[in-house]
Parts: sequence; structure tokens; C-alpha cells
Amino acid sequence: MSFESLKVSEAKMTTKSTRLIRLPQMLRLLKAIDCLHNRFLSISFTPKGFRARLQESLSELESLEGVKPPQISGDRIYEYELILRQLGIIDRADQKICINSELHFGSESISLGSLVKLLDRVVQGYNRKSWYMTRTRYEDGGDILHRFLAQRHRPYAQLIDILQENPGQSSIDGLSAAGIDEVRIIEICKQSKSECFLTNIGRVEVFAEWGQYFGTISKNQYFWKELFTTQKGEKKKRPRPRYYPIEQHFDVSSFQQELENTYFILKRLLAPLAFVSPYVEITLLREFVCENLRIHREDFDNALVSIWKQNLQRYELVKPAAELTRYGSVSAERQFEKRGAKIHFSASRHTKDILPPLTVGRNQFYYIRIGK
Repeated sequence: MSFESLKVSEAKMTTKSTRLIRLPQMLRLLKAIDCLHNRFLSISFTPKGFRARLQESLSELESLEGVKPPQISGDRIYEYELILRQLGIIDRADQKICINSELHFGSESISLGSLVKLLDRVVQGYNRKSWYMTRTRYEDGGDILHRFLAQRHRPYAQLIDILQENPGQSSIDGLSAAGIDEVRIIEICKQSKSECFLTNIGRVEVFAEWGQYFGTISKNQYFWKELFTTQKGEKKKRPRPRYYPIEQHFDVSSFQQELENTYFILKRLLAPLAFVSPYVEITLLREFVCENLRIHREDFDNALVSIWKQNLQRYELVKPAAELTRYGSVSAERQFEKRGAKIHFSASRHTKDILPPLTVGRNQFYYIRIGK
């Protein structure tokens, strides 16, 4: 994907809009614009009148949702205007602003109302119980939203390009990692010949989150933490989450080999601390296999169940640790020794308690053993 052809004026608007907008905020903004369009149809606005109407529409929308309307500053409204112009949702010419009812991107088009409905569906499909269901959201409208923003939003397009063209090469004791972390993404961006929009970790996180909503980007929820020394001489652990693009066409032929290679590496690394040498947590195994194959977690689960049914003598799935205490407990934190230093696998804080097990019918499996 190339975004070099996008207009320079759009680039300037992106860099000027310094504050970021998360997808739920963008949904509220687009709902407010859709309400304005339905109310005034083809009427054009003066810039000052448009901002006043937009502020009014946002306040009304938040009141209907039961949210106490915050005081929206004039600067923030202006930034919203810049975002809407970049996305092609509004046009400004001769001191007049018009709302576009039909949005074109590439060879495709979508109505403003349909765009809002798709975004609403995707945002509603991302919560504490379904955050990991990237394929479901992709097939439920995320693919269209991804293509729209990849054409219209240069920072998001730049992140997609970097992830697709720069696979990670890091590893710890044989455990490879195909994703790349935020610091490396920023380095690649700054070294490119194009203007860099991913200038700090916050920007990378927000635009990567868009991709996680759409089912086009994922993040290994387990990442290792490396020790570093602060200016005060304190030893702290710096988390290194890694992002990767999801390949939508899953090639199952390489799955079993990657699954077993990763399983035996994890078993060797974790067994001395877990005291359950044959068993590896499915949640941990899933995250690394999905990262290295760039696949959806749902694809991992379906492929694992299929292989398990074909290899019942070699593959054993274990139910919750509460029923079989000798297998230990499912944890979001793991560690192992490496050259005298402890390396931690740590899940993102907000997912510690909801890393999903493997579900087969009414059964939930947390551990796996693979025989030689």
C-alpha cells in the first residue's frame, strides 16, 4: 500500500491536529456529523457556524447517551474539523463547509450513514469479553473501515506499511518474535524518506488500536520485560509489546510445525519454574504462534481443535487448573532464567483476567501437552 499520492495539505492537517482520537471518540464525532447532515441535508455552513453546530450536536448526542457533556474547547472542535476534512467527510471552499453524503476511497464508495453503522458495530464488538475476536470484527465491517482509513488517513496507512514491510527478528533462547515494538516502529518511521507521522509511542498505540478494532493488526498480549537503569540508578522493567499485521488468508499447512516448535521451546523455558514440565498454557502458546504466523486467534483455536481430534494419542488438552491443581494455575505472568537475569512474560494489565482458554463445545481447556 502506498500513500505517497495523498495531498500535502492533508499531511499538514494531520500534523497540526496534535491530539489523538480513539475509535469510540471518532464514532461519536461521526454520529454527530450524520445527525447534522440528516437535519440540514445539503445546506452549507460558514466555518464558524459549522463549529457551533458540531459542538451543539456532540453535546446533544452525549446527553442522549446519558453522558454528562464535557466542555469542548474551540481548539478541539477545530481539530475535529481538520480530521473530518482529511477523511473527506466535509469539504471546505470559499469559506463554506459542506457535508458529503457519499464517501469515495479507491474504487469503492460508502454512504456516511453506512460508515457510521459499520463503525458502531465494530466498536460495540470490542469489549472485555470479545477483544480477541479479530476475525469476527474484520468480517463484520472491519475490512471496509480498514480500507477507508488506509486510503484517507496517512498515519494509519504509514503504520500498516511499516508492519507489513518490516517483520521482527528478535528472539530469546530460540523463542522468536515476528512482531515489532513501538520504539522500533518509530525508528523505522524516522528513517524513511516519507514524512514521519508516528513520532511517539502514544501515536503508535492509538493507530494500532484502530487496527485491533478492525481485525487488521494484533498485539502479542504476552511480552517480555527487559531490565533497564533509570537516571537515578534504579533497576526497572521496560515492557516491550509487539504489534503485527494479520494475514487474512490463513495457510494451515505450516500451522502444526509452528505450533509444535513453539510448544517445545516454551516447555523448555518455563518448566523449571512451573514444575509441570509436560504442560504449557494454551493462552501463552496461542499468542506466540499467532504472532509468528500473523493469524487471527480464532484461526488458531479452530486449527488446534482440528489437529487435536486427528492426534488424540499425542495431543492432550487439560481443563481448568481449579479441577486439576497438580497442573498449577493459569497466570498472566511467567518468568525464566537467562544468563542470571529473570525475564518476564507479562500480559497487558487490562487482559490479565480474561485471556481466553480454548473452548470446545461446553469444555474449556487451559493447558496442552504434546507428545514426541
